[in-house]
Amino acid sequence: MPRKMALKRVVSVDPFDGQAHSVLGRMALTGGDTPEAIRLFRVALAAKPLDKAGAHADLAEALLKAGQRDEARKQVMEALMIAPTFSRAQDLLLKLSVQRNTRDGGRLAPRDTLFAGQLVFWF
Repeated sequence: MPRKMALKRVVSVDPFDGQAHSVLGRMALTGGDTPEAIRLFRVALAAKPLDKAGAHADLAEALLKAGQRDEARKQVMEALMIAPTFSRAQDLLLKLSVQRNTRDGGRLAPRDTLFAGQLVFWF
């Protein structure tokens, strides 16, 4: 808890500290407060973080947990446009695709194909 209080103090002093917002967002997500995590990750992204791909992946993870699949997919694609080999974003996209395929009767979507253990994107 002292870490969380320290991070909140950092945010009160410097509201543009994206890293502090990201860490607080991660704490909120692991604590089950998904709406707060989404808010904090959006603020972190607006603060123009150094790791933009990671910020998009954080937001995508929270959106997926909240059931906002379309928005989560957009954020994952943003992360992959910045860093195509970012494994966490690839894993999130695969999770989105597997969940969709299970819901759609197991069909693979034409734009998401698994090839030799790597996700290939067809635009």
